Amino acid sequence: MYLILSKKPRKNNRTKTKRFRAKLKAKDRGRRARVYQAHRA
Repeated sequence: MYLILSKKPRKNNRTKTKRFRAKLKAKDRGRRARVYQAHRA
């Protein structure tokens, strides 16, 4: 049971997390840029 259960979501999760990571990174980059700009101005 555990093997069957763990096998499928792992693949699913990997792609999901990758996409989620990319999204987070982009978000963080935008926020960081804004913060630095605000500090500079």
